[in-house]
Parts: sequence; structure tokens; C-alpha cells
Amino acid sequence: MEGGIVYGEGMKGKVMDYGTLTEDLDSLENIQLQNVKEVTIYVLEGDDIIEYVKGAEIIDELIHLDTSQNYVVKEFTIPNMATRTFGHSKKTYMLREINGFRYILPVVKKHKVVGMPYKKHILIGFEIVMKDKGILYDGSLSRCFVVNRKCSQTMSETIVNEFTEKQFVQFVEDILKTLIDIQKLDVAHGDIKLDNIMKCGTKYELIDWENNRLLEYSFIIKHRYIGLSPLYFKMAYGPAWYPTFKVALLKYFRETGGYDTYTYSRYATIMVEEYMKWFDKYSSEEILEQVKYSLDLCAFGMILYGIMLRNPNIKKSHHAFIMNVYKMRDASTALKLFRNHKTRKL
Repeated sequence: MEGGIVYGEGMKGKVMDYGTLTEDLDSLENIQLQNVKEVTIYVLEGDDIIEYVKGAEIIDELIHLDTSQNYVVKEFTIPNMATRTFGHSKKTYMLREINGFRYILPVVKKHKVVGMPYKKHILIGFEIVMKDKGILYDGSLSRCFVVNRKCSQTMSETIVNEFTEKQFVQFVEDILKTLIDIQKLDVAHGDIKLDNIMKCGTKYELIDWENNRLLEYSFIIKHRYIGLSPLYFKMAYGPAWYPTFKVALLKYFRETGGYDTYTYSRYATIMVEEYMKWFDKYSSEEILEQVKYSLDLCAFGMILYGIMLRNPNIKKSHHAFIMNVYKMRDASTALKLFRNHKTRKL
């Protein structure tokens, strides 16, 4: 289980080889069993995620599961005081992601990106609770992980800027097919950006499901769910939705590259203008019923728009599709429209 590669590090954690960082304090292999109080594992059994509390002895079993080095772990960290949310801990971040999987278990099973084989089931994640004398270097008493299949490539501007037309078509098809799968469950991903799309084997896959939410009006209102959609901001902030949405767009531009410039997006402007017409005509609840399945398409459309602007290999015949993707009722409708480009030849 020699590992060591860190694939990405964000505000709430880092993704690294399963087994990991053998010469670092972060290494699972460096944990002293006598300092471990207990280990809680989260396993996908049938149609549910089951929680089991185990003794320290399971540590050795866990770190030797991935003999083929096919998996990575996302270890959660506590953000610094400037960015952390009050009351959140490593465990709350882990549980939020694990609970997000509950909404999409059929998708988890089908795409096999989350979890790894464990006996007859799938290991989703685990928390290692330390004894007082085993306190970690960051002052906490536990380490929290989610297990994912190792993917070969995280999407970035440098990658999508070099897409061939054929790669672009597959990219669009794979993500729309995944959105079709989750929309059948009445769920939105809620955080679609280049950082959350990876090349896994021969497919482009969505990752990072901690922000997924049920597409029910009462659920969205209760949880103040904010996705990259003018509708969500209108529901959460009322009259103040527009300036708040613009701030979120700027943050999104920095994260994903779906932009014209860092201060202005023609795509976002057109999208907002369209929604404002709907806001004048319908209530938020009525609008949600009309467009709830297209909410993820708002963010995905901005990604595609940025790729089209920067990549000369992408045919301009996609322009009409990209500029209208957020208007599509659902991902299935969007996929049909995308495939109807008679001028596209691979």
C-alpha cells in the first residue's frame, strides 16, 4: 500500500492515495493502534448505508484493502477560522457527504465511483477516533475519510482547452447521462464545476456529492440550498437575490473558468434576464416546478460556454445548444437537443 500522491486539496480536505503518505503524519500506516479508541465504518449494504463501530484492530484491515491501488481517500479537515462554518467539524463534513449518497444510491451503484469492495458490500467511508493521548497534530481527536475510485484526471481549463471535438462530445454526453440518472431520483448535484468532473477509465464522471439535494420546494426552503441558479438565490434571499447571485458568479468564475471575463459573463447575463421575466410572472414555487430538473444545467451550461470560447477545436454549431441549455426542462431534453446537431461530424 505504498501511496503518497495528493490529487487535490481544498477548503475542507484533500484527496490522496488510499493507504497514503507513508513518510508523513497524514499516513494511515503511521497511526499507532494503542492510540486508537474506535473506528466507525460506513458501508453500503443493499439499499442503505449502515454504520458500524469497530475496535482499533480494524485499522490494519482497512489500510490493506486496496491491494491494487485502485482507490483514493478524501480526508476532511477543519477550515481555517476565516472560512469555516460555525459548528462544523471534520465529522459533520464527512456525514454531509455520506448522507448525500443516500439520495443517489442507484447512481452510486451504477457508476461505481464512490466506495470500494468490502466483504460483500461497499465501504463508503470511515472515522478513526483517537484516545486523548493520541491527539492529532491539528488538535482534533478523529480523522474522517470518504473512499472513492481512483480516476485518472481531474478536469481543468488546461485540459478542456485542448479537447478535440470528439472528446467534447463525449464530455457533454457523459455528464448529461449522469444528470438524467440523478433526475430520475428527484435530486440535483448542486455543485457542478470543472473541479468536480473527472475522467474515470473511459468516462467523464461527476464527483463530490455533498451538496446534492432533493428537488422539493419545502426541502430547498428548509435547507436554504444554494446552487448556481438564479432561482435558488431568489428563493433564499428574496429582493436581495441579484447582488448575492453576482458575488456567487464571480466565485464560480474563479473556480471553473466558465466565463467571458472575471467581471462579466454574457451567458450569465442572458440567463439572469430570462429568469427575471419568470420571476415577474410566477411564484418561486411555480417556477421550481417548471425548471427544477434544469437547475444543474445552469452551471453545466456555463462550463460549456467557457470551453467553447477558449477552445478553437469545438465546432461553432454547438453555440445554439450551449446558449439554451439552462432553459431545457431536464437533462434528457438537453441530450436530445445536443444529438440533433445534424452538422456535427466526428
